[in-house]
Amino acid sequence: MADVNAIINIDINSSSALLNLKRLESQIDQFNRSVSASNATAAASQQGLNKALLDGINNTGLFTSKIVPVESSMRRFSTSLDEGRLSLGEYTRYAGSQLPGLGRVFRREFDSIEQVATSRVKSMQTQYLALGKTVDGVTRTIASTPTGLAKGMATDLAMTQQRQQIFNKLLDDGSTKLLNWGKNTQWAGRQLMVGFTLPLAAFGAVASKTFMEIDKATISLKRVYGDLSTTKEELNSNVEAVKGLGREYTKYGITLAETIDLSARAAATGATNEGLMAATEQTLRFATLGQMDYNQALDTTISLQTAFAISNEDLGKTVDYLNAVENQTILTMEDMSLAIPRVATVVKGLGGSV
Repeated sequence: MADVNAIINIDINSSSALLNLKRLESQIDQFNRSVSASNATAAASQQGLNKALLDGINNTGLFTSKIVPVESSMRRFSTSLDEGRLSLGEYTRYAGSQLPGLGRVFRREFDSIEQVATSRVKSMQTQYLALGKTVDGVTRTIASTPTGLAKGMATDLAMTQQRQQIFNKLLDDGSTKLLNWGKNTQWAGRQLMVGFTLPLAAFGAVASKTFMEIDKATISLKRVYGDLSTTKEELNSNVEAVKGLGREYTKYGITLAETIDLSARAAATGATNEGLMAATEQTLRFATLGQMDYNQALDTTISLQTAFAISNEDLGKTVDYLNAVENQTILTMEDMSLAIPRVATVVKGLGGSV
């Protein structure tokens, strides 16, 4: 039989099929809108139930309850790793857990990294199914994440890559934190040197200078105090008494060395025991009240005792009297300290008193 070639033209009316497809698309959109509305209604209903439960617990008066988010250890580690909020010790432990032989030592850290890597691989294997656009124009999809990892070379390779990425992140952030720790330690060392060591050294220098001044004044006092009949016990007793008086007057801004030096000058005039203490103390008072030089005040004190034979007990009253004169007249105690050594003997000779 001979072959027969024929051309056949067929016209298909597709308008009906397109209309059905549009109807199906419209039904899917309506279904999505209804699902969204039902989800919003369910969420509002759930919030109302949760609030009712909280109110019921709080109304008992036995508890105070509130809704708080609870984050898993895996989620917390993943967030801290991404934001670089781990401590230097945590970076060390997590990075060490990935080294051969240390996984058993840092088992908790090893498991956390394994969980994060598994979660990321599952996210990479998530399948998405588009549901169409909602009223607001947002395309909604169904994300299907596997509950377990599929066996195979691709999964093993993905897990290895994720572990390596986490390990590299730990090394980079840990190195940066270690470097910052070193810089902070260096800064703290400098601050300690400037804020502690140098002031301590300066204090030591001042203390050494002060001790030398006190020691020099004490030697001067011992050299001029008393005579050949003075015992060592009497000398040491008076030195300690002068030091005690000096410590009392440091609250007025008078150094201990100045008090001892002043007592040495008084001892050089022959003052001993109670006379020495009285002359030293009243001279300090006289100089402090009159705001004058200690040597000038000492000359006035000696002139008062010598010319008017004022006793140790009355010397303090005399200083008080001179201070009262200063407060009630135009004269100052410095004026009187200049006049008394010059005219005290003359006034006494004419029968006068202080």
